[in-house]
Amino acid sequence: MTPTPVAYHQATAYRRRAMEPHGLDWANQPSPYKSYPVRDGVALPGVEIFPETRLKTVDHNKSPRASAPVDLFALSQICFLAAGLTARARHGDGYFYYRSAPSAGALYPNEIYLAVLNNAALPAGIYHLGVHNRYLTRIRAGGMATAVRAAVPDLSADDGWVFLISGIFFRSAWKYRQRAYRYVLLDAGHLAENLRLAVAATGYAGRLHLNFDDRALDGLLGLDENREGTLCLVSMAGGGSEAAADVPPDPLPPAFPAASRVSPAEIVYPEMAAIHQAAKTVWMP
Repeated sequence: MTPTPVAYHQATAYRRRAMEPHGLDWANQPSPYKSYPVRDGVALPGVEIFPETRLKTVDHNKSPRASAPVDLFALSQICFLAAGLTARARHGDGYFYYRSAPSAGALYPNEIYLAVLNNAALPAGIYHLGVHNRYLTRIRAGGMATAVRAAVPDLSADDGWVFLISGIFFRSAWKYRQRAYRYVLLDAGHLAENLRLAVAATGYAGRLHLNFDDRALDGLLGLDENREGTLCLVSMAGGGSEAAADVPPDPLPPAFPAASRVSPAEIVYPEMAAIHQAAKTVWMP
């Protein structure tokens, strides 16, 4: 029987006295950063100046620059405000870095990708944001507008940039086991709202999207669907250039989905896998 969100949340609700005690496998602690085989990309400029905007007025007191071109500095501001490294603490022989978006247990299960649909500040394609090195790795080259718009039916004609938020399940499951899908979604919500506010604070129009073809986007991003999945999107209206000419998605290296693996000894919890697969069938083309 296909699981339902209600059944999953009831089965994994927090019941302190009924939960089985367990320790953490520190030898197989997940990496908080995703890395790729060497590919081309763009380094984001440093950010020392931020928009002087009150959050309670960020959406209301000025018209968004829906047609203004997006430059790399504005993009760098958005990425830092959404998920930048903001503090550090000593951890073992090194440092652990906290981010601008909160995360349950500071496990940071979510990743950010960027689909550039026009020829503005970046060459068109799909990028992965490395929050630790402020680097955009291009994982797909060329115009992807048709493929992205087919997978996200409510994108507007002005949406030239699409931020995609995924979840790497084992990062949270390492601590929370079968209950972890709750935290992966919770953290994705925090990150999505951070991102939406950051887009608005820099003066652009941003919208949250929850209705999309999961399998199509997971394929475009080259994700290992057993370990990582697309959870939500934030589109950004940024013009100043015509849409890039469409090209067929270039084939990814066979080992590329292995980037979704973040620990040498990962455990797949059936409850998490089942509810995520069930959620993939719920979208309106």
